[in-house]
Amino acid sequence: MGEEAKKVAVPALLKKHLQAFRVDDGQQQTYIIRDKNTRQSHYFEPWQFFVLEVLVGCEDFKKLSSVFEDRFGRPLTIDEAEKLFDEIEEKKLFRIQAFSHPILEELKTRKGSQASAASTGKTVSDEELPAGIKDVAGMDDTVAFRGFKIFDPGPLLKILAPIVAPLRYSIYLLPTLFLVSLYIATKYFVLIEHDIGFVLDNITFLEHILLGMITVNLAVTVTTAFVAHSFRATVHAVCLVFYFFFLPRFMLRIGHVQQLSRRERIWLHATPLVVRIALFSLGILLWYITRGQGTGQSLFGLSLATISGVSFLITANPLIKSSGYYLLSAFANEPYLKEKAYKTLLNKLHGRVYTSADNTILSAYALLSILCLLTVITVGVYFVGHILKIQIGPAGIIVTAVLFLFVCYRIWRQLKKITEQYERTVQFERWRKRLAPDNSDSIVPGRQRNITRSVVWTSIVFITALLLMVPCRYNPGGNFVIIPGKQQEITSNYPGIIKEVYFNGGETVTADTPIAVLDSSEFEYQRNLYAYKVKEQAAIIENMKAKPRPEEHLLALRSLEVEKTKVRFSEAKLQRARELFQKEAISLEELADIEKQYNVDKMQEEERTANLALTDAGVAPEELEAATAKLQRFKEMRDYYQRLIDQAVLRMPFTGTLTTLHLKQKIGSFLEKGEPFALAENTESVTAQINIPEVDIDFVQTGAEAELRPLAYENMEFHGTVTNIGPDVTEEQFGKFISVMVRLENHDGAIKSGMTGYAKIQSSELPLWNILSMGLRRFARIEVWSWLP
Repeated sequence: MGEEAKKVAVPALLKKHLQAFRVDDGQQQTYIIRDKNTRQSHYFEPWQFFVLEVLVGCEDFKKLSSVFEDRFGRPLTIDEAEKLFDEIEEKKLFRIQAFSHPILEELKTRKGSQASAASTGKTVSDEELPAGIKDVAGMDDTVAFRGFKIFDPGPLLKILAPIVAPLRYSIYLLPTLFLVSLYIATKYFVLIEHDIGFVLDNITFLEHILLGMITVNLAVTVTTAFVAHSFRATVHAVCLVFYFFFLPRFMLRIGHVQQLSRRERIWLHATPLVVRIALFSLGILLWYITRGQGTGQSLFGLSLATISGVSFLITANPLIKSSGYYLLSAFANEPYLKEKAYKTLLNKLHGRVYTSADNTILSAYALLSILCLLTVITVGVYFVGHILKIQIGPAGIIVTAVLFLFVCYRIWRQLKKITEQYERTVQFERWRKRLAPDNSDSIVPGRQRNITRSVVWTSIVFITALLLMVPCRYNPGGNFVIIPGKQQEITSNYPGIIKEVYFNGGETVTADTPIAVLDSSEFEYQRNLYAYKVKEQAAIIENMKAKPRPEEHLLALRSLEVEKTKVRFSEAKLQRARELFQKEAISLEELADIEKQYNVDKMQEEERTANLALTDAGVAPEELEAATAKLQRFKEMRDYYQRLIDQAVLRMPFTGTLTTLHLKQKIGSFLEKGEPFALAENTESVTAQINIPEVDIDFVQTGAEAELRPLAYENMEFHGTVTNIGPDVTEEQFGKFISVMVRLENHDGAIKSGMTGYAKIQSSELPLWNILSMGLRRFARIEVWSWLP
């Protein structure tokens, strides 16, 4: 489409040589007024061009605003019209006849009166600021803050506003997202508590402040800027301010907020709360999704959720001046909500009546506001004092006390300032309306109320004193964990393959019952081999002990007689041979052979004589002892392999429960030496390990009764007896504790190993005032005493 087709008529009150064009890029429309003489182009929004078009037909501003509301659904404010006409006049686009128009003359007169008022030193009263704008830093110019401007986000907002506009529909997903995150946080509260402790141990206080600034605070600031821009307010600057002199935060300076409607003011202050809820939900989901990955994303998500949740609880509190308070002020359309509440409370405390301001709701609101503020300050000072005590020792407590007194002094001065300011405001209202306070609207003394109040306070003090003298039993307590009475891992003394398993786990088994069997075929072979050797060696020893037998003696004797006979014949043959040799009947060699045979027979006779003596002597004691030792060695090897075979059977060490499940799935697997096969427990009698703070250990005695409430049984109580008090002090995240052992009977098996909960140990009775002042007295007797020289 060409430029001629986009050309529109020039408004009647503008110069005739100007040209007007409508540019439509598919998302929004823009009007361009071009000056043919100077060749300059001026850009206008649709509502601005519409005002210029209908201006000629409107006699007064009321009609112009009505026509504008019919077209755009909202009334036109004087500030918007004045700013538009000033811009047209500055660019010299009006015709000369235009300045005689009634609306332009009226605005010119109004502008002149405001300039005159400024020249005489008068300012617009704070009363002109609507509820939700008054006293808001960055919106009310009378509120000072410590900080400096960073940059002007106006041009950037104009560019990005159309892009991020569709994101406003994501608010419809927020309730579902918040409910899911709340469910996760409730279900996994223990894990979240553990991870938060880890985060606090590894991230410093300064890092927490910076993380909250660049995440939660930055997201709130950016979202609020877009919301304010969409409501036609002007975001002048993004500033860096310092709360409590050291806490850096981003803040917006927003102008033209007087023209915001009540609904727009409510949404402007609700935006920071909605953003914090969204960041809390996203942080919990990020922690839940990435916790099992072992990365830092889960800790970042948890830190984001923690910072968002804490900041939401602070800013959403309507009892302190923050988003929640300004939201309530805008909703009630009451700019002096807190001032009137404080004044009402002071009137009631002083026994005065001011019916136009005295209201029970306002009094309760003021009282809760003060209590909440003191609670927040007390908690904050406590944590700061805890950190300072760790960093600089006992001197940190003195610094904390000075800081607490300083904050209380500042609060007192602020309350006094608010009361005086409201008194001046009421007096100014009366003076302006020329109304004197009547009987129902005046402050009058209430003598009867003073008497009643005195009686009530006296009664309260008396009853409180009586209650403080009532004796109460001080029961120190702490978290506990259940330990079984007996617990043992069933292991093997040697490696092997699991051959059989008789239980699957979870069953109650009596003592010495076989549970599983390992493969022992090699040991059985060795045992049988040595059993045979034992039998053989025993037979040998029995044979040795039976010697000499008669048969052996007779055999040895007959052998000796044979040899003696041979010797006689050999000797006779030798005599004959010698005679023949002398007669030279035989040769010398033949004589030598005969002599040799004789000597052999003689020696065999001696051998048989010795054999007879040996046979008659029997077995030597040394031989019998050596054979017996060898038999004993065979028996020991046989018994050794038998023990290994017996150890291949894994047995229940005592009557109890097999807590390991799916044991039969281990059939065929290899079990290393000392590797646990199953875990056996006996929980008929269990032990609760209670972590008692070291400051309360003096009230714990052996034999004292204890009351335990496990988390799993919120409606049940278990009782036991203190059996042992640990000798050492263990330091944990939140202090130092001493372990106290309590014995409990568990015949029904309701208490499971590893259960946790809270336990209290019965102690002596003390007056209530003694119990309540215990911490203060301990502080005075130890901490203060340590400061003394």
